[in-house]
Amino acid sequence: MKLGAPASKVALAHVEMCTMVGRPPSTSKKLKSKYSISYSRFNRMPKLHGTMPVDYIGLVAAMVRTAAAGKVVSVTSTTATSFLADSVLQYLSSTAHGVSISQDFHELKDFVGTAYTGVLGAGLCYMWMLHDGYVWKAHYEEIVIAHGSGKAVPEPDFVFAKTGDIAIVESKGTGRKLVSAVTAAKNGYLHQVEPGARRALHGGIFASRGYAFGTALNTTIGAGSSCIEMACIFRNYSPPPKALAGCKPSVPVAPNPHQPLSAGLQLVRKANYAELYRQLGLDSKQIASVVQSLHQGDQTLFQSPHRFRLMIDGEAWTAWLALPFGIIRGIERGQYPEALAEAQRARGPTVVGGQDPSLIFVNFPDHSRVLFRKEETRDPHISAE
Repeated sequence: MKLGAPASKVALAHVEMCTMVGRPPSTSKKLKSKYSISYSRFNRMPKLHGTMPVDYIGLVAAMVRTAAAGKVVSVTSTTATSFLADSVLQYLSSTAHGVSISQDFHELKDFVGTAYTGVLGAGLCYMWMLHDGYVWKAHYEEIVIAHGSGKAVPEPDFVFAKTGDIAIVESKGTGRKLVSAVTAAKNGYLHQVEPGARRALHGGIFASRGYAFGTALNTTIGAGSSCIEMACIFRNYSPPPKALAGCKPSVPVAPNPHQPLSAGLQLVRKANYAELYRQLGLDSKQIASVVQSLHQGDQTLFQSPHRFRLMIDGEAWTAWLALPFGIIRGIERGQYPEALAEAQRARGPTVVGGQDPSLIFVNFPDHSRVLFRKEETRDPHISAE
């Protein structure tokens, strides 16, 4: 695997802005019709940034960081996602023209392929939101005010934040061709993002923007073209939308157009680190021990004891999460960090080699790290009794 060579790209090949959300007329058999693409309006927009440079190891780290296998992020859901990521990597490769996926991928059963494309789509979605300047990430389910009906309602995947902007995001990984990815993104926006935008987050905060992504796995595209493309649907919310009928929060909250966006940033930032703590396996006793570890410098990394085995470009690697001691100490004092400057300038995770050539650090803008160590590959045909 080549270190620090972001020649491979993912194309943002289709961008549309949703300008009107509509639903078909109700019928006696379907009293509550869902939003429909046919009754909604989308304006085709110029590409936001054309293509996104992708360092392959950074994409792998993003799939580990998104931990999309559980509604509540935990060590278990992160481990489960890493196993799925390892399976996806059997079909992916990085080329000068783009991230490529093997045609063998489409031999998978639908229920398997759907899970794999979901993990890949979530990682690519995370990379693109970082590319657009967002820093902090939370799972939507963990910071939305519960609705009073007790019924399950469609929800987006993530909430992202940067200064002056709170975005809710849905990632759709399915779609062999771009036209299918566009349809998936439109449906994801109408059925998950738009309803989510009408519900308050903790503190009565509403999103200022909504995104839905679809990923196209163009296995039939020849050499010289980007093999993976993304479709994007978005909409700006100003002022915040009215509360969604039938999804009243347990504590009624009216949209507040004067709610400072800094409060939303703080909400997502807190949730970002709460998730990271759980991914790191940090409990209250461990946090107290970390804060009191005066012999550990602020730049020393607290490393998760949980390790994930991955096969990357046919090589065996071990991955694990880490966070600097200084960040943990600051958070416990109520001092949340600003974005990691070099990662924010790079508009995505930076990839740095360690003094040990077998060690690679992937540094995200929220100061989290995913560490990779190359393992010695043994001949699978030789085993000791």
